[in-house]
Parts: sequence; structure tokens; C-alpha cells
Amino acid sequence: MNKRELVARVARSTGLEKKTVRSGLEAILSTVRENLRAGGKVKLVGFGTFRTACRKPRPAINLQTMEKVILPERRVVTFSPGSTLKQTLNHR
Repeated sequence: MNKRELVARVARSTGLEKKTVRSGLEAILSTVRENLRAGGKVKLVGFGTFRTACRKPRPAINLQTMEKVILPERRVVTFSPGSTLKQTLNHR
């Protein structure tokens, strides 16, 4: 599902206009991005938690030149699913 499909589905289930849903979704995503950029975490009870982690520098190989390189340290986003989401996925 992409963003357009998500907006359409939420609009259909809530009766709101797509424009309103899209605006709300953009505001939510913007807030999540800014909070993660500032080093915070976003916890959605029952769904999961988004947080950032620091990846240490590590060796790698450029497959085109076979040259050894060091990938620099970088921040990445991690997601830990909540218990309700886990149960939903594993319910048979």
C-alpha cells in the first residue's frame, strides 16, 4: 500500500475528504520526522515505536572496483512492533 492508497482507504472509512486526510497524514509524518531528527522516539501504543539508532562505521567493498572502503557512522530509523500489532500478525 502506498500513501495514495492509504489516503483513499482512510477517506472511505471515515467519510472525510481525501484532501483533509492527506493534510492530516502529512502533518503526522512531518511531526514524526522532526521528532526523530531531534533524537526522540514516537510510541504509538498497540502499534509500535519508532526511534533512531547509531550505526558504527564498518568496512565494505565497492563491488564495481573491488576496493575496500569504510562506511561512515550514520543514524538509522528502527521500528519495534507493539504487542497488539504482533498479535494481529500472528493470529491465525
